[in-house]
Formats: sequence, structure tokens, C-alpha cells
Amino acid sequence: MEEAWSRIDLSEVAQVGIDETSQAKGHQYVTVFMDLTERWIVYFTEGKGAETFASFKTDLEGYEGCAENVNEFSLDMSPAFQRGIQKEFPHVRMTFDCFHSMKLMNQAVDEVRWQEQKANPELKGSKYLWLKNEWNHTPWQKKLFDALRVLDLKTNKAHHLKGVFQDIFTCSPEDGESLLKRWYYWATRISIDRRGI
Repeated sequence: MEEAWSRIDLSEVAQVGIDETSQAKGHQYVTVFMDLTERWIVYFTEGKGAETFASFKTDLEGYEGCAENVNEFSLDMSPAFQRGIQKEFPHVRMTFDCFHSMKLMNQAVDEVRWQEQKANPELKGSKYLWLKNEWNHTPWQKKLFDALRVLDLKTNKAHHLKGVFQDIFTCSPEDGESLLKRWYYWATRISIDRRGI
């Protein structure tokens, strides 16, 4: 096994996915680094802090890899991961994964709904209508959702913003950047102020 490992060549590694996982009960974590092009794990180490990037960089360069060749990291929104990348790979583009991006969108939609239900009691008990994808609604949820979506509610606007954002993940890479910029322009101009509802 050691002999096989010594023949590994990481010279082509350019796009890297990172995630942490618990290795045992409690808070013992390992961070996993994956070559997104070849879809295989290239490194893992104990911990989930910024320091894991220094050890990854050392290991990468020990197997013919080059830190300057890495041009993208895909990650969750961990501040520790972001610090590690900025310190060890300052030239690299960071891409936040879909799951964590949508989690933030859902939190924002729910915050709008929670604030707005104070003046709109029909929103009470509707939390999961807005968080679930529409194609997963039960017949009862669909009926209630259809009744709420025709009302002039900020929750409707927030939910629509979330849906359009989610659709961007299904478009081609060539269209993604321009669609995200258009979505951002629209999102920053629409009249939803969660603090002022």
C-alpha cells in the first residue's frame, strides 16, 4: 500500500472540493479534500480548522502537485475554511456549494414569513410550505400554498427569489455567472426588508 501511495501524482489537481465529517462520537472531525475533476479523495486530515489547508498544501506539493495550479475550491460557508484558503491559496476562487447556499435562502424566507405573520395570521403554521420545494407538496399543502401565493405578501416575493436562485444551479456553467448577476441586481432592488416588516 505504501509503495502504491508513493506513485500518486497530484500534478493535475486544479479544482478541489472540501468537507468535514465526524470520525467518531463527539466532536472529532476529519477534513476531506477531493479532486473534483477526477472525483477521488486526494487528502484527509484530522480537524476542521484553517490549519488543514497548510497540511493539504504540503501534501499536495509532496506528490508533484502545485499550489499555484489550484484555481477553485468548492466548500460550505465555514469561516475557518475561508481563512485557510485565503492564507494558503490566496489566488483561488471559492465556490459555495448548493446545499449551504439554499439553507441560507430558506432561513431568509422563513425570517420574512415569521415577521410578516404578525400582521397576516393566515401565514401561521405555513413554515414548511415555503421551505419545501413545490413539487414535494402534498395535495393539502398545494391547496393552501396556492391560496397564499396569490396574496400580496413579502413572503411570496422572498419565496420567488429563492426559487429563481435555486434554478440558477441547474443552468449551464456558461450562463451561470450572468444569471447570478441578474438575480443579485433584482434581489437587491426588490422591496423586502426583513427588519422592517
